[in-house]
Amino acid sequence: MALERLISSTAGLATPALVVDAAAADRNIAAADVRLRPHFKAHKRPQLMRRQLAGGDCTGVTCATAWEAEVAARAGLHDDILVANEVADPGGLESLRRAAAHARITVAIDSPRHVALLRGIECAVLIEIDVGQQRCGRDPADEAAIVALAERVQATPGLTFRGLQGYEGHAVLLPERPSREEQVARAAAILNRLRTVLDCELVSGGGTGTYDLSTHLDEIQAGSYVLMDTAYGKLALPFVQALWVWSTVISVAPAYAVADCGLKSLGMDHGNPTVTGGSVWFCSDEHTTFGPEQPLAVGDRVRVAPAHIDPTIAYHERMYLVAGEDVLETWPVDLRGW
Repeated sequence: MALERLISSTAGLATPALVVDAAAADRNIAAADVRLRPHFKAHKRPQLMRRQLAGGDCTGVTCATAWEAEVAARAGLHDDILVANEVADPGGLESLRRAAAHARITVAIDSPRHVALLRGIECAVLIEIDVGQQRCGRDPADEAAIVALAERVQATPGLTFRGLQGYEGHAVLLPERPSREEQVARAAAILNRLRTVLDCELVSGGGTGTYDLSTHLDEIQAGSYVLMDTAYGKLALPFVQALWVWSTVISVAPAYAVADCGLKSLGMDHGNPTVTGGSVWFCSDEHTTFGPEQPLAVGDRVRVAPAHIDPTIAYHERMYLVAGEDVLETWPVDLRGW
């Protein structure tokens, strides 16, 4: 870390390096003009989450895992933290217990077994409803079972029924806005109907791709908006790319060039990355081969924008906050394995 603090310019970074444009991230924070519960999993950095909480209308913090919630609670990021996933492993349950000593913890469930596992942990509960993604969640047609599950929560020591979660993850990346609107409307109809039979303090869900459509929700669990990626960049959202993998050209040929980042430094599940000033041909373990718009030389630097930001960040040990070519701060990504 002593050597890292001496790096004052992007020219001194060993590549591939994860670089965050501070001004672009702040612009994205300001553009998210809805009530948010920003998602910690997108970047796993307390410093960046504090910028988000300070710059927007935020109800709390969303986490993907109980360990993230424990770290967020211990760091004092917010006094209201949601684990937007079901937790069933012993280590995760102990993390929830420890997190509850520092903040109000809410966790998603979708079965009576989760209630039994959470017994004795002081936390609130959102019953997750499958609104179309077919991942986790209760069948919304089984209203009687959902009501019974809420009643079981209320009867269990330490637990409080808080409301519902419905995440339209199947809609957030649909390329046509009318298609996203249609799927969100279906999710809204489900959750609004269940609101009439349950006493809900909170109905939570949504994401970056549907952040301005999910008006039926009390808060939006968006995460990618703050840094963005090329998959969301196709949707004409009011957010700009704020994160790149800063890379070095290591080989050139008449028709193409090769940069020193690849499958081990880029989240590829949403497709190829993009290279500023070039078109990507393919990626391999340590390489991105691309056709440059202008001639390049070995040693030149290029910016590579990932298609999926969350797994991209999880590949890196640190990220660098920059203003132009100046490195402002170095942030360890010490939660990437969780």
